[in-house]
Amino acid sequence: MTSDERLMRNSKLKIQNLKLIFLCLLLVSCTSMPLCYQLLEHGNFSALSMPQEQEGYQIEEEELQIQPFDKQGEDYPDNQYAELSARYKVQAEQAGRAVFFFMASDSAQQKVRIRVNGGQVTPTPLDPAKAYSFLLREGSSMDSSRVYYSVKFAEHYTVPIRELNDVVYFQANLKKGENSIETQYEAALDRSGRGFLNDFSLHYHIPEPKDANNYPHITVTMKRANGLQLIHTSMKKCLDKGEDTYLWRATHKDMEQGLYWYFNKRLTPTEQFLLDIGPIGLGLVLISIVIVVHLYYLHQRNYTFWDVVGIPFLFCVLCNWMERFIRDFIGDHPPCARQDNIWLFLFLPLMSLVYWAILEIAKQVSRRMK
Repeated sequence: MTSDERLMRNSKLKIQNLKLIFLCLLLVSCTSMPLCYQLLEHGNFSALSMPQEQEGYQIEEEELQIQPFDKQGEDYPDNQYAELSARYKVQAEQAGRAVFFFMASDSAQQKVRIRVNGGQVTPTPLDPAKAYSFLLREGSSMDSSRVYYSVKFAEHYTVPIRELNDVVYFQANLKKGENSIETQYEAALDRSGRGFLNDFSLHYHIPEPKDANNYPHITVTMKRANGLQLIHTSMKKCLDKGEDTYLWRATHKDMEQGLYWYFNKRLTPTEQFLLDIGPIGLGLVLISIVIVVHLYYLHQRNYTFWDVVGIPFLFCVLCNWMERFIRDFIGDHPPCARQDNIWLFLFLPLMSLVYWAILEIAKQVSRRMK
């Protein structure tokens, strides 16, 4: 082998190595997976309840109204909130002072409003040093100064809370007979999601009475949110579904498992089309155009290894780029968004084999036409 031939061979090897390095760098850049670094915390909200040992009072009826809305400002990055207004009918066997509580996450910041028979009542902050029959506490095995709290609604029904401020505790002077208790506060919708849309949700716990037949009658009215659409709810018995409102009545099964509602962003027709077709669908449309052009130019020469591998690799790249394009176009940005099309690169050998078969068929067809 002459020196010129060696130089040409070495230069070809260098060019191939550069191509391989370029493809590897492109592969790494396209398959970078954003990590879900945000610890998602769920809000706790519940209906009005009484300590278990308290007798002589019974909650007979609840009317809950939910109004989702946008809360703009730097202090509210998640934006999506709901105003919860509840009205209860409470029967008292005799006049006296009764104790009530309910869960409303971050109630100290939300300024919960409570009215008993039309009069304003101020909540009493829970004392960490005091024992409450409805509050369970457990020390952390990792940090002795850390205490975890749970609200006990029944013997086998407890709900963990983040802090004492999640519980609103108050005392009320009730008259004999029927009494009215009203509560109102704002609730930040739980936010999660790994796809293209945020999943907003609201969970509402129903205290379980000692006697299963003493469940209060619960009706829920919800006004439709601007920018949000209701996609799922635990409440099956819908009494009315108007243009702007929903009206449900809770069944025993609803109250046993708790009430919940799930929301997504309301999409425009274009956003819905992109979400339906998906990154792979857009990638197939674009790669079909590329394949037609590629086959046209292969009439003038024979295909090489890079022709066989390059088109499938380009398809994988396009799918990942289209995923980012759809995500940016919709602009919802879930907290745990990630690349879902990385697995396509694992099928690169199989896709290359399929495309090699397509090239061979196109080659045979071209020869027959000549």
